[in-house]
Amino acid sequence: MPAVLHALLAVSLAAGAPTPQGASEYDALVSRYAAGDAAPVAELAAWPPARVAQVVLGFPRTDARSRTLAGMLHTDVAVSLIDDTPDLAAFHLDQARSLLRATPDRTFLQHWYGLVVNLHASRGDLGRADAAAYDGLRQFPRDPALYVLRGTIAELRVGAQVLSRMRAGGLPRGDAPLAHPSVYDREARRTARGVLDAAAADYRRALEIDPRSALARLRLGWTHVLLRNDLAQTELSQVLADTTAGDVRCLAHLFLGYLAERRGDLEGALEQHEAARRETPDSQTACVALSRAEAALGRTERARATALACATLHPRREDPWWAFYLGGFMDADALDALRAEARR
Repeated sequence: MPAVLHALLAVSLAAGAPTPQGASEYDALVSRYAAGDAAPVAELAAWPPARVAQVVLGFPRTDARSRTLAGMLHTDVAVSLIDDTPDLAAFHLDQARSLLRATPDRTFLQHWYGLVVNLHASRGDLGRADAAAYDGLRQFPRDPALYVLRGTIAELRVGAQVLSRMRAGGLPRGDAPLAHPSVYDREARRTARGVLDAAAADYRRALEIDPRSALARLRLGWTHVLLRNDLAQTELSQVLADTTAGDVRCLAHLFLGYLAERRGDLEGALEQHEAARRETPDSQTACVALSRAEAALGRTERARATALACATLHPRREDPWWAFYLGGFMDADALDALRAEARR
């Protein structure tokens, strides 16, 4: 809707214009949704966007709880639509944002922005995810989670090409990807470095706000690995000092093992990959890395036995590398928590 028309409609509503068509039906949908009824999600999804925009514009601005519930209803509609009709899903998220922006519950809104960024990014829509992260950071400039999300989006923007020289199992082999002029022309490498530098800056900002954020430090360490930065070792070692979370520790050990391989310390690499497997025994990535380290040391029988064990593991299930590699987006619990909070 053009900005001038939008403003005129807002003025007419404020002046006591007639209730928008469908307002009573919309109110009923929100009330049923508040009571835990899931059907309003599909019903609202079928409404024409123009009708939706009109009733949202005329929705009472003084009823904070109803606006929060309506915002979550639109969010649920977006979740139901995003795989098949992402543009319509984005429209409903815009309606949700307009309803929620004035909510007095700033914590709820902060978490909602995180959910929206995750939702777009998990579907590979990095443009909309990035825009949502920027919008959220304008509202919440000291939210470390949003900085980590924005950094991760920047990291993924480097693209599959930069990360394509990954060894089977998910880890780089030999030099870091950006060091291969045969694969990337000079301009592509310069662009990739710039994007990764921006990601690292966001991770550092997150750590300034929350120095104990193991995820921010892990992502920063990995970015240094890709950039062949000597700080990688320091950051990844600090991750191990900061967290007891097995999946995060597994990845820190894997990356430290890769750094040891790169500098020719095969015994050190073996030690790190053994530690990674202890942290997450079901990780096929850790298993493959350990088998590779054993083979590099000439321990052929052990390497073969480890490789056979790797074949019994699911390549992605319970493997923290894949969640990390794909950005780690979309936590179903976050959606459930926001829905429950809105209905409370």
